[in-house]
Order: sequence, then C-alpha cells, then structure tokens
Amino acid sequence: MKTRHSKATLLFALIIGVSLLPLIGCAPKRFNTGAHADTTYDFASIDSFAFDVARPQVKASANGQLLEEALRKALVARGFAEKTKADADVLISYDVGAYTAAALSGANTLVKRDGGITVWVYDRKTGNQIWYGWSERPLSAADQPEPVINDAVDAIFQGRMPQNQ
Repeated sequence: MKTRHSKATLLFALIIGVSLLPLIGCAPKRFNTGAHADTTYDFASIDSFAFDVARPQVKASANGQLLEEALRKALVARGFAEKTKADADVLISYDVGAYTAAALSGANTLVKRDGGITVWVYDRKTGNQIWYGWSERPLSAADQPEPVINDAVDAIFQGRMPQNQ
C-alpha cells in the first residue's frame, strides 16, 4: 500500500531538515589528545600554580591569551589556586599554533593543517617537568578560536590532569 503525503507535510519536513543542517555543522569536532605524568611525583602536594610561558610572543598573542584564560579556569575548577611564580607549587607553560605536515604519496603531496595546543607543568622548586598534555585537530577558516581553545583544554585535562582534593 502506497502512502501519500500532502504537499504541506513534505514542505514541513523539508523545512525542518534544512533548518537542522547548521546544527550538524556545529557539532563539536573531536580532538586527538594525550598526556603523560611523572608517576613518581606526589600530585597531592600541589595546591597552587603560576604561568611561566617560555615564548613571550605566544603569551602576547590573542590565541595565547585565550589559552591562558581557559587554562586558568580549568585549573581553578580542579581546586588549584593561582599565585605568583615565587609562591606557586607548579609552573604552567603552553604553546599554541598550527602546523603543516606533508605526507608523500608518489608524486603527490598531501598537506594537513592542524591546530595544536601543548601544556607543560613543572615543579617550581626542582624545575622538573611533571606533566604534559596536548591536543590537536584539523582547523578550518570558519573555526572561532575561543570555543575551539576552551574545548581543547577540556579535552586535554579530561581524566588526565590530577585534581586537588
């Protein structure tokens, strides 16, 4: 038995379908992430942090400022207090940027553009790196930096960065 739909029903379905297309494009894109912790370090001893970024041009950039703010919020939400470098238990460093990697396939070269964020945590007293995490994903011209950076920081820390209890 063949079902017949009215023109109004089909038009309504088309309008609903087309209106959902932008939402599909807004779905969060997945990040490649990873982290490594020094398993001998007593993370329970950490109460505070300070930023110590090795590359001033990154810290001064618009994306660097967005990243530092996202990191600050994530660390405070995990129970850590921000202090001066002289008083902090750990120092946080980061880098943000995009890179191009080329893979050769016969005579063709495939270029892939990813946005990458790396975060390092150092014990202030010893200078030893005790934790690092990274995140990357393909970027497009339509990506807005702030939500991408916030999502990347969440992805880096999720289940990887110890919390202050």
